[in-house]
Amino acid sequence: MRKSTFSMMLAASVLAGTVTSASAQDASAQATYRDIEQTLGSVPTFFKMFPEAGIAGAWAEFKSVQLNPKTALNGKTKELIGLAVAAQVPCHYCIYFHTAAAKLNGATDAEIREAVAMAAITRHWSTVLNGMRHGPALGRRKSESRQQIATPRLPSPRRFETGRPPRRAARHPHCRAARSTHVTADKGDHHADQDR
Repeated sequence: MRKSTFSMMLAASVLAGTVTSASAQDASAQATYRDIEQTLGSVPTFFKMFPEAGIAGAWAEFKSVQLNPKTALNGKTKELIGLAVAAQVPCHYCIYFHTAAAKLNGATDAEIREAVAMAAITRHWSTVLNGMRHGPALGRRKSESRQQIATPRLPSPRRFETGRPPRRAARHPHCRAARSTHVTADKGDHHADQDR
């Protein structure tokens, strides 16, 4: 008898919490839809399709990052990134939206084309590197540093001017004393393995 009474009380408590939570959730969703409409002029379909349980959080994220003019990235840059990602996902609605939003934020047709081209180039080389199993988790040679993969070694402007590479400062504390006589990487510098 005690167990059944306890079970009924527990069930009633859970049910009451669920009903309260559902009505609070509905009120929160309705307030969020009003805020979206005030901000954007209407509630886009993708927000209407989002589960009501998460719409307040989804809108807060969207508003505080994408629509916020006080973030580290300006609106044009954010929308060009959005366009580049949308082009690769692919999401036709997102491409349309981010293109229009980028233009509203001052992006030129040339910048839009370049953002899409950068997305394509990144996708291309990601395919090549993954296909060849090249990268930190895919069997990269131990002698290669993450810096060498991330930053291609470009010739120094001084090399073009003088025909020889610039002198490098010592990279290790024990080399500081020898800085004035330090040999360049092309002539046997013991740091050469880090540069190539």
